[in-house]
Amino acid sequence: MARRRRALDFLQRSGVNVTVAGSWEDPQYWGENRTKLLNRTKILLNIPRTRGDYSGLRMFLGAANGSVILSEPLYRPEPFLPGQHYLEAELEEMPSVARDLLQDHARRIALGQAARDQATQVSTRSRSVSTLLRSIEAARSEP
Repeated sequence: MARRRRALDFLQRSGVNVTVAGSWEDPQYWGENRTKLLNRTKILLNIPRTRGDYSGLRMFLGAANGSVILSEPLYRPEPFLPGQHYLEAELEEMPSVARDLLQDHARRIALGQAARDQATQVSTRSRSVSTLLRSIEAARSEP
């Protein structure tokens, strides 16, 4: 948490208006309240606890709600692709990238829609299970 706190403090000192909401212990931002918050969010920041960590839950929640995700560089962010479904930037670059995104409404809409499509149409649970079952069947049929 100390790493995230330092990162958020840096962003706020750099002029980025950051709102931190929700926790595992506070159900105020679960379910419908979380959806409403994500739908109002212009940029969802992804600051992992450890550099490079991929938080699939945060990414999928943001993407499924059409949020534009700005993340520190991630190691293996599949199924999301940087530059196509979300943006990556080093912490020091985030204020500049965030300002550019806030000024470019069309780009925010396009990134949010691409992320939503990836989360809700391409990387669905049904598709993942089907792929897994095909792999199992193929392995079982090998001599």
